[in-house]
Amino acid sequence: MRRIAAVCAVALVGGMVVTPSAVAKPPAGACNSADPGMQTVSTMPWAQRTFDPRRAVWPHSTGRGVVVAVVGSGVDADHPQLRGAVLRGTDFHFEGSLPGNFDCDSQGTAVASLIAARPRAGVGFAGLAPGAEVLPVRVSDRSATAFGPGEQVTSRHVASGIRYAAEQGADVIAVTLASSHSIARVRDAVEYARKRDAVVVAAVGGADDEGAGASYPAGYPGVLGVAAVNYRGTLDQSRVSPHTDVVAPGADVLAAARERGHNYYSGSEFAAGFVAATAALVRAQHPTMKAGKVVQRILATADPSRGLGYGKGMVNPHRALTDKLVDDDPVPLAAMKPRTVDPAYEAAVSWWRRAGSIAMAVTGLLVLGAVLGLVLVPSVRRARRRRWLPSRAAPVSTERVVEAPPDEVFLFPKPPAEQ
Repeated sequence: MRRIAAVCAVALVGGMVVTPSAVAKPPAGACNSADPGMQTVSTMPWAQRTFDPRRAVWPHSTGRGVVVAVVGSGVDADHPQLRGAVLRGTDFHFEGSLPGNFDCDSQGTAVASLIAARPRAGVGFAGLAPGAEVLPVRVSDRSATAFGPGEQVTSRHVASGIRYAAEQGADVIAVTLASSHSIARVRDAVEYARKRDAVVVAAVGGADDEGAGASYPAGYPGVLGVAAVNYRGTLDQSRVSPHTDVVAPGADVLAAARERGHNYYSGSEFAAGFVAATAALVRAQHPTMKAGKVVQRILATADPSRGLGYGKGMVNPHRALTDKLVDDDPVPLAAMKPRTVDPAYEAAVSWWRRAGSIAMAVTGLLVLGAVLGLVLVPSVRRARRRRWLPSRAAPVSTERVVEAPPDEVFLFPKPPAEQ
């Protein structure tokens, strides 16, 4: 983990001399229309409340000493919460000698702020790894989520950006763009970065992107593919892809806007920012841990998956930093020994089972006989007394009986007139 020196440069873009600005503005002639600054939001966003970094994460690691490359639209180094956190980087979009520490669109600035924005008094938003540094790698001019054939961002620029980040010693590389097609030069660049021990994190793309769920470089071996979820924890603004390894907040998340202030963003590229920050936290806590082990730790400590498209589940920075994991391979269980059978014992058990069944049947018959005897014996005795003749009921009298009403009963004596 080494700091990458920042230097100034002068570049030629379209025949125009371009001088980098230091007051939150792109170099003259670099942007047709840069996004305006936004208002500052003081409340704490839902994603930061979910991770609770001040209590659950920063006591263990802030990402200090780790360099995270952001391959996207550039990063505005003059944003108040990113000053001192952004290195010079480079610009592959113009293919000159421009740095990458400016942004026309805010996409790259937003992703970088989710990683390394410094806390400020009175502002609830901050990056998940505020001790890390950001290496901006600019490969697009405006907001872009896809690269490759038919897209405004070429695979050559993306591959060059990944190689450049690895060569500069980036510990984590966050790729904010995705392609539905596997492209050889990008695959080779990812492999090059992995050989240089970089953790590669990639967005899986938006729900409207073409392709049947395929996503690259997320689909390449060793790359952490990230999809976006909303505050309910369900997929949002992100495709369902078999190349998703984990999910993270990426729908209506608050992040820095270029120049100043904050804005709300949605997309898997912003979810990738949280996962890249988690990788930076782990690498700062375990400086000697290899990139492959960092990836394994993030996957092993993710909260349980909700189903197809969620990979291992929601990334959990706290568990990634605090869970005690065993690096050794699982210990195999002892081979099961077959149970030996004693023929004599099995025969005895079988005999007793049969005897028990017979005894139960005999007992049932005896009980039934006793019940029948109690019912039938009195009936037989009465039949014998009648000499087995059927009994008859007493005849019913046909004489009409008229009952006279009772004499009158007086509670008091009759009056003299009636006596």
